[in-house]
Amino acid sequence: PAFVGESDWEQVIVDLSDILTQGDSFRLILHFHSDASEEALGWYVDNIELLDNYQRMPNDVSVTYLWAPTAAQPLYRGQLVNLWTVVRLTSNTPRSRTFRVLAKVYDNEGVLVYSASALVRNFNPGEVDTVYFSPGWIPFEVGTYRFIVTVYNLGDPNMLNNTMATNIVVQSDKGTQGAEHLPVPNIFVLAGLYPNPFSSSTAITFGVPRSAHVKVVVYDAQGRFVRTIADGEFQPGYHTVTWNGTDGSGRRLGSGIYFVRMQADGFSATKRIVLMK
Repeated sequence: PAFVGESDWEQVIVDLSDILTQGDSFRLILHFHSDASEEALGWYVDNIELLDNYQRMPNDVSVTYLWAPTAAQPLYRGQLVNLWTVVRLTSNTPRSRTFRVLAKVYDNEGVLVYSASALVRNFNPGEVDTVYFSPGWIPFEVGTYRFIVTVYNLGDPNMLNNTMATNIVVQSDKGTQGAEHLPVPNIFVLAGLYPNPFSSSTAITFGVPRSAHVKVVVYDAQGRFVRTIADGEFQPGYHTVTWNGTDGSGRRLGSGIYFVRMQADGFSATKRIVLMK
């Protein structure tokens, strides 16, 4: 459906049933240009709807929904959450499909803080189901994260619907768990710095999927070495170390921007932190 007109808008419904047959695909192209209006420049497109009474392409696996917190069920810092998504396989697919679904979460600086995948076997034509990711994810910082899900389906004819993303807003504490009680992550991760900004001390949480030598170092805004926070062997799981805003000699540092870098078994990640006196 669409609305066209100069002053009074009129709804227009485009019927493609006479020119499309089962298995056909089409491309929707929108051309934008100004109508030179002094009150409202340009054309507006809103609520484009493709009615689901046509047959989709065979073998097409699509992501249709992502988990996200709601006003009724918010997500808090330190809370364990099981991420999930809903996927669908077109009904005119000749046989069942096996594919992999990958989930990633990035913080507001673009640092990868979570990654997991699920193998979906023998998914039947027309089936719609929920895919859960393991282990769960624990946000260690307040703020906005980006949750992205991608389907890897060999021979998928339509890659445009294989990925979906949404923002996840994490609120302040509501009784955080100790790091030793959290599940083992799938990847090395510099999980969070909290509080940030900080004045007296901040907790640096990182995760290791296997036993490894981990080094956590602080640098100043010019890239100069400030202090080593951790340098040793760590067992699989999440670990938390504390930095009190001092250098290696115990001298209190000035207010400003600093960087925390974690290195482990070829992995490296850096996050920014602000010290305020």
